[in-house]
Amino acid sequence: MCPADASRDAGTPRLTCDPCQRTARKEQAEVLLETHEQRARKRDQDLQTLAAKHDQQMAEVQKLLSALKLKQQSELNRLGKQWSEQDKVQHERIEQVIRLEEENHRRKLEAERKKREEEERQKKLEEERRLAEEEKKRQEEEQRRKQKEVEEAAQRAKDEAEREKRASLAAAEKRRNALGITSPEEDWVHARHTLKVSGTPDGHCCGI
Repeated sequence: MCPADASRDAGTPRLTCDPCQRTARKEQAEVLLETHEQRARKRDQDLQTLAAKHDQQMAEVQKLLSALKLKQQSELNRLGKQWSEQDKVQHERIEQVIRLEEENHRRKLEAERKKREEEERQKKLEEERRLAEEEKKRQEEEQRRKQKEVEEAAQRAKDEAEREKRASLAAAEKRRNALGITSPEEDWVHARHTLKVSGTPDGHCCGI
């Protein structure tokens, strides 16, 4: 035992010696080293805990970010689908409006075409009626003209026949007068007069 320890135990002042000091310094160094090592181990443990906590937080953050990304992607998909459906509906509405406008335009053109055709048909009918009326008038006029020509020709022939008859009768009468011969009409009138004078009741004689 160190004399200094003995003196300390006896209540006397502690004596210091080189071996004791070396021992004390060694113990102190060992204590400091142990303390340092404990602190280092504690620091390492704290760093490991902090790193683990950090890793856990990072994992949670990553998990949260992944969930948020999935949710965002799902929302984008939903919005994209909704926009696509809205775009499709809008496109169909536009197509429907275009088809309706085209159909209205087609009906308008068809109505105008039918109107023009009807107007042309009416004009054609009017022209045909006008031409038919003119042809009818022309034919009637031609018929009246031909009828008039026939009547005039008949009248001229009649007049010519009567003239020739009168001329023939006049010539015959002239010849009879020149020869002293009476005409058959004069003979018949004379015979009738003679029969009446003779008193024949029925005015006939000898089968005359």
